[in-house]
Amino acid sequence: MDTFVPEETGSAAETTPSIATSPLFARLPADVLDSLDERQRAEIDKAARQVNWGQHPINVRLSIPTPFGRFYFVALGGQERRSRDRRLAERRRHPLHTTGNTLFFLVMATMLFLAGYNVGLWLYILFDTFG
Repeated sequence: MDTFVPEETGSAAETTPSIATSPLFARLPADVLDSLDERQRAEIDKAARQVNWGQHPINVRLSIPTPFGRFYFVALGGQERRSRDRRLAERRRHPLHTTGNTLFFLVMATMLFLAGYNVGLWLYILFDTFG
């Protein structure tokens, strides 16, 4: 399969295949890719580059090793840009009230409580000893 290079449409940025679209074209079956003309490929490339994936003011990604394997945790935050319909559809597809989420919140609340208790205990010991 040949590497796709879009037609020149003006700036150098528009003619350079982006990292985001290379895997997109690589995952297409050869017959589908061959059926696209240059204009269609260029428009798909342009549309894929316009998606602003991963541009969040708050972007925390952790991979945590455990005895049961590695788990990942992602926290993203920023201005909401999704439409109301999309938010509703995603809420139905990914409900908040699941067993996994409940267990996660219970574990996090327990860890937060224990950390606070530990800090309070150490402060009590320090003030009792030196205060």
